[in-house]
Amino acid sequence: MGIFSRFGKDKEAPKAPVPPPAPAAAPAPATKAAGSAPATSAPNYALMGVKSIVAVASGKGGVGKSTTAVNIAFALARAGQKVGLLDADVYGPSIPRMVKVTKPAGQSQGPGGTMMTPPEADGVKVLSAGMFLEQGDAATLRGPRAGGVVKQFLTQIDWGELDVLLIDYPPGTGDIQLTISQTAPLSGALVVTTPQEVALLDVRRAVAMFKTLKVPVLGVIETMSSFICDGCDKVHHIFREGGGERLARELGVSFLGGIPLDPRVVVGGDEGRPQVVEFPDSPVAKAYASAAQASSAQLERLRNVQTTIGIKDIQNADERTLAITWTDGKTDRLDAVALRRRCPCAACIDEWTGEKRLKPEDVADTVRVLRVEPNGAYALRIGFTDGHGTGIYTYGLLKQIASNRQA
Repeated sequence: MGIFSRFGKDKEAPKAPVPPPAPAAAPAPATKAAGSAPATSAPNYALMGVKSIVAVASGKGGVGKSTTAVNIAFALARAGQKVGLLDADVYGPSIPRMVKVTKPAGQSQGPGGTMMTPPEADGVKVLSAGMFLEQGDAATLRGPRAGGVVKQFLTQIDWGELDVLLIDYPPGTGDIQLTISQTAPLSGALVVTTPQEVALLDVRRAVAMFKTLKVPVLGVIETMSSFICDGCDKVHHIFREGGGERLARELGVSFLGGIPLDPRVVVGGDEGRPQVVEFPDSPVAKAYASAAQASSAQLERLRNVQTTIGIKDIQNADERTLAITWTDGKTDRLDAVALRRRCPCAACIDEWTGEKRLKPEDVADTVRVLRVEPNGAYALRIGFTDGHGTGIYTYGLLKQIASNRQA
């Protein structure tokens, strides 16, 4: 299967795909006759049994993001959900130590061939790049190769039936984050911050990244929100007060709760004993459980909103027209050239100003739809015959394009 080779020297990881330049004359579209389904990529069997995939991100390190991901995962499992936890921080994997897992459990056979099965800890399936490194070793990988490792974790691991798969993002907003968002149909994202402004700045960047990628933000969780003195029972706000809640209001997302400081969280993380498992009645464990419940409620609310409009069928009406039939019975016909010219990706629209970078004349009239892939329950990723395929088209945008309305 090759996962181990990602850290070895015997094989080279595949390079990240780079779209070729637009040809002078587009090749014949890889579509079928009218009335047939459009070309799509191979199904991702690894994630077929996963109901929801949620990113846990912060934009920076040192805010307790991984600790939060671990405790949210175990809190959800204790509430009766089937949960998976993927440590996507290839360069600094810490979750194996936090939950005391060391290596995958074995292999399974399925429609996708031989796949690796993740081990379980207290009912949570866990996988991390740290399982393939000796203690103290460094994962010295270039961006495309690191992205290849994460992509394998999302396509060659048998996650089975899960209510939610939490993905612990690495710090920053770079290659690995984009690889995850382009490989996994994310249902939403949790952003983790501390109250001080320097952390809030980076969280804003993470939220901007998810906005660009059309991933809904479920809410903000604030760590290190307060400390209760053992001697006087006074509440101290060591890292300032209320920053996470103010940020949530500013961004128009939910504040999912504040997590107080507790030395036992550090001890538990070092010894592989999550707080919600070891001390379920502690204030910190209750705060994590409350945040997990609020996150789950936000995910369910979002799912209910998304299912009010959904896609029932996608067909090629002809060689240049995509026909989308919605769950309300209505069908929209979308011209391939119009779709390409309205691509919402960062290469076509400035993510900060909203200014359109792509000019209509830059898109040849011969462009056709090459493939269509679902992106969560709210969008489609569409690839075109000119090599472009990074745009995530929300259902709302597709409706706009169908009715010739401008964004």
